[in-house]
Amino acid sequence: MQREWSRRAEVLIPEGSEAATFRASRLFAAVYPEAVNLAGLIASPIWRHRAAGDPDAQRQFTTEVARRLHRPPMTPPTAVPLSRTG
Repeated sequence: MQREWSRRAEVLIPEGSEAATFRASRLFAAVYPEAVNLAGLIASPIWRHRAAGDPDAQRQFTTEVARRLHRPPMTPPTAVPLSRTG
């Protein structure tokens, strides 16, 4: 993923031209496709509940993240739940 972002950033901000071409908006554009793919997931109360849930629910969430990013399934963290603490 990071290689893809770097490739896009290099297209938008060519090496050696950073002083003239660098803009935060161009850097944001490099990650925009993935941000859009995940926005609906992050905004969804159902998916947020799964992210904060038990290991099985977290596995569902991380599997969906991977699917939306066209990546192999990830292993969710097991030590600390994603829910509110305190």
